[in-house]
Amino acid sequence: MNDGEDILGILGGMGPHATAYFFQTLLNMVPARTDQQYPRILIDCHSAIPDRTRAILGQGPSPVPAMLDSARRLAVAGVRWVVMPCITAHFFLPEVRRQAAVDFVDLLEETARWLDERQYQHVGVLTTTGSRESGIFQRYFQRFYLTFPPADLQENSVMAAIYGERGAKSGDLREAASLLAPAVDRLITARPQVLLMGCTEIPLILRSERVGVPLVDPMVIGAAAALQRMGVPAVEIRWGAAGWAEVKP
Repeated sequence: MNDGEDILGILGGMGPHATAYFFQTLLNMVPARTDQQYPRILIDCHSAIPDRTRAILGQGPSPVPAMLDSARRLAVAGVRWVVMPCITAHFFLPEVRRQAAVDFVDLLEETARWLDERQYQHVGVLTTTGSRESGIFQRYFQRFYLTFPPADLQENSVMAAIYGERGAKSGDLREAASLLAPAVDRLITARPQVLLMGCTEIPLILRSERVGVPLVDPMVIGAAAALQRMGVPAVEIRWGAAGWAEVKP
């Protein structure tokens, strides 16, 4: 029981660096001056959850049992809403929702609404092969024209930047940015209006000054949505030269 206190839960560990980034994003968006002005947040950084891309491609076990274990632990601890800072994991969200007695803030649903409100139509997408093959982006973003990197760059650039020995999951962010660059360059040739960072490791390594078009970060959009649900006043978010700029109200 939470005794009336609204608590946000983070179902994390997919991966740990993305979880830390999401938590820091939340903190940056709260116009607090003291410790006591921040909302209560519980994090289960459950990094043993099986890989989501491998599961989608039929190469590994389902992550759903482990995701449910985390969701239920957070529910028992009294959280009212849960955020999963992993885009690929959202493929399994309907199944988890059916079995977990807790509400979720859906990063992809919130991002699609954000794009629609701003009348964006042509969206370049950087995401894992699992997300891409699952059709999850086509399901959430039916109203948009989506462009993905070609298959060779999907594996040799995007997946290498995320999963490779020098990829973002290893914490080697500088090398990961170099690995991602060819896929970004190819996407930009399609002239998208915005570039969607459709894997939660990508905001760790990509900056808008490198890209030349606005970057859309579902983690920032989801953090704002979570704070709104909690009734926490959040900073205004607007575009800046280096990507998202967070401005105190």
